[in-house]
Amino acid sequence: MTLKDTRSFKGNIIATFNILTLNIFQEFIANQYIILAKSASKSKSDEVSRKNLNF
Repeated sequence: MTLKDTRSFKGNIIATFNILTLNIFQEFIANQYIILAKSASKSKSDEVSRKNLNF
């Protein structure tokens, strides 16, 4: 294994790590958006039910 091979091997490991990290990060962001959307729709429905009660 020459120095060049070692370098490209390291590069591959780093690239793989970056891709994995990116996937985890994207998953996290997607989950945050889902949580936000759920809480937003919940508060909206609470608002509607409060208006109905006041009526």
